[in-house]
Amino acid sequence: MRNLFLFMCLCAFLAMGCQKKAEPIMPGPLKTHTDASRSFSIAYPSNWKARTQTGERITIHTADNDKERFAALFNGKQEIPGIGGARITLLALTHKGQTLDELVSDARIFDTVVYKKDEKVTIDGKEAVKLSFSFDLEDGKFEGETYISLTDSTTATMLEFLTFSDLKTVYQPTFDQMIKSVKIAQPAKIVERKVDTVVRDSTAHRPSATTKSFVGNGYSLSIPDNFKAQNAKVANTIDSKKLLNGPVDCFIQIDVFDASKQNNLEKIVEQNKAAYKGASASGTTLGGAKAYVMSYAPAANIQGRVYFTVKGNKMFRITTSWFSPEKEFYMPAFDKAVNSIKLD
Repeated sequence: MRNLFLFMCLCAFLAMGCQKKAEPIMPGPLKTHTDASRSFSIAYPSNWKARTQTGERITIHTADNDKERFAALFNGKQEIPGIGGARITLLALTHKGQTLDELVSDARIFDTVVYKKDEKVTIDGKEAVKLSFSFDLEDGKFEGETYISLTDSTTATMLEFLTFSDLKTVYQPTFDQMIKSVKIAQPAKIVERKVDTVVRDSTAHRPSATTKSFVGNGYSLSIPDNFKAQNAKVANTIDSKKLLNGPVDCFIQIDVFDASKQNNLEKIVEQNKAAYKGASASGTTLGGAKAYVMSYAPAANIQGRVYFTVKGNKMFRITTSWFSPEKEFYMPAFDKAVNSIKLD
């Protein structure tokens, strides 16, 4: 596995000279976002794009099109060279008594050979561990830093910086300012419900126990009735649907491909392993058809499974993804949905 990984990196390095380098989005003046529920905060360039989930995270991209490349990399899709930029995530974690070392171990989502030696640092005056990694893609280095700090026995904070196209050096002065600005997460506040006051239900996005039928291109399944379908843009598909309710990293996605020219399931699975960090595939069934499933971790504190099966002249790829601290709510609901699939 590691030899294969290193070979892939070498091939990507040799191809780099043919790729156009991405232009950085230079940072503007900083502004601060503070989470009202758990008090974590970070200052970030006001001309970069921020998305927030109260009580959970703030995610910052240098530009909108950066999201496409990050999504492709972490969801096992075709690489998109030439789009540079950075992604910064400040994440509040509710954990069940894990040690700092255990949380650090969970945060290593790539092959261990790409990581440097862990460093002891401080974030907001608290002890933290810094993970650093780097490996080559077609148009330069993909580099990252992850900082993890414990607040107490139930709460932790994760800060992550990711860059494409050799842009880490360009953005490092801004990253340094952002690190110094961070306030770590506090335990979730209990909000008193008052008359005439609307209180956001932080559990509203979780899968409902009640299901409804969803019919797609060549398949049908039962999904939580509070989930909605949206079109997903995936290259070379006949159809692609994402089923979700709120958090963008908690979803079921079903991609349908033309298998009229290639319907050898074993070969399809073998060709796709590299996109899922070389995960091993186990045999299973979907809708009565032979299938394979792989477990993978597309990003820090995100887990998932991907299934492959062929029926007639169509190949189906079913991806499930959930936020690790809420695994107990998502994984059983997603397993139930996948097990309900019927293929036309």
